[in-house]
Amino acid sequence: MAREDINARISAVKTLEMRGGRQSINLLAEALKDERYEVREAAYHAICRLGYEAMPEMVQALKDESFYARMYAALAISDMVINEPDKKYGDDVIDALAQALLDKSIYVRRSAYDALKVLEYNKVFKSLIGSLESPDAGIRLEAIIALGRIGDKRSMKALIRALYDEDVNVRKCAIIALGRIRDKKAVSPLSGALSDPDGGVRKEAVKALGSIGGPRAVSSLIQALKDMEPSVRDAAREALSRINKSEMTRSCPTLKGGGRKPGISRICVAIEEALSEYSKERQASLSSFNM
Repeated sequence: MAREDINARISAVKTLEMRGGRQSINLLAEALKDERYEVREAAYHAICRLGYEAMPEMVQALKDESFYARMYAALAISDMVINEPDKKYGDDVIDALAQALLDKSIYVRRSAYDALKVLEYNKVFKSLIGSLESPDAGIRLEAIIALGRIGDKRSMKALIRALYDEDVNVRKCAIIALGRIRDKKAVSPLSGALSDPDGGVRKEAVKALGSIGGPRAVSSLIQALKDMEPSVRDAAREALSRINKSEMTRSCPTLKGGGRKPGISRICVAIEEALSEYSKERQASLSSFNM
């Protein structure tokens, strides 16, 4: 087969993708059965880019006699489910995937299994998020703990809202969960938690900020050295001391000639000065106590 003919079919696939619509998607689904690998791949990637819009055709393709059609359809559905987890997938999708688990091809079975696994995970995940609205503090607490173990960044907004929960244990566990996720977007709300009336909550916020790291977290940790609770102050000192070497190297890069970037080096100097000052104040306090 001439290379020009293959290129022409690939070009046709691109045109169909740009046009979109049911007719174009049906033709792309047919292209999944093309005799040439390059054309099949082009059609598959075009369908994936079209995303959820192509779901009905892919469900139908799972029943096609062609192995290629079934394999690419299973792969495309799996990609759609992973990339668009918040979409609502009906019983027809789940039934088709369940049937595909019995396919004679391991490639079809594996992709169908991956898609079903993500769908089940999303179902559980959404249920946990919904549980945070429960009037029962125990249920909210268990949901927070589970979300923390999962570590999905999609739970960030819900966990941040939980920082204002009336139950102190829910607030603590929300902070712990955010610390495990380690997303720098949580630094600002966690810094706000340093004003929580409960010392235990403030201590967990310090630990979480220490886990996340970065200049903004360091600034908040330095402020926490002045907390009224000794345990919070000690946690802040430990968090600042534990900020790993690689983080410090990134924050304070050494320039040729031994100098340091002036804007960034102030962060390192601030940490050293804050810890030194804290150590002096603590020593003075102990000396006063022993007199």
